[in-house]
Amino acid sequence: MKKLILTYGSIGGVVVLILMYLSQLISKDSNGNTNFELAETLGYVSMILALSVIFLGIKSYRDQDLGGEISFGKAFKVGVLITLVASAFYIIGWMIYYHATDGAADFMNQYMEASVTKMEAAGSSLEEINAFKKQSMEFAKTYENPLVMAGVTLMEIFPVGLVITLASSLILKKQ
Repeated sequence: MKKLILTYGSIGGVVVLILMYLSQLISKDSNGNTNFELAETLGYVSMILALSVIFLGIKSYRDQDLGGEISFGKAFKVGVLITLVASAFYIIGWMIYYHATDGAADFMNQYMEASVTKMEAAGSSLEEINAFKKQSMEFAKTYENPLVMAGVTLMEIFPVGLVITLASSLILKKQ
């Protein structure tokens, strides 16, 4: 089971990294500014595509190692472990991207500016915008801590893997 988890988790991790880097390229304009709505949409679509390996991993384990039968609990365990391996790739890949690329140094400022523009268009008050800016600057400082960055990044991908794990476990369970 260990080899299967590492194999499928690594495949999912590599795919999500390739798609993440591509989505970062696609969502930048000619001036290097990021379209965050497009980046977010592409990011989650990439995660869903990459984490489809969870279904394949559980199915493979059920069919090849367990003779065609698997409980919900075992399927869930395999799916969560595959998700954790893929998530580790995603976290490490994001941290490398964030610290190694030119635009990443200004990522938080660009994100804050895009959010403020969105708030202004929605009619938010100056007080709300200033409070958001203050909160964003405080978060940006906290985000520089590698453990915080890893935790926040994990919370992007892990819930997606968890949903796919739950669905796959329900679909593939046979007793």
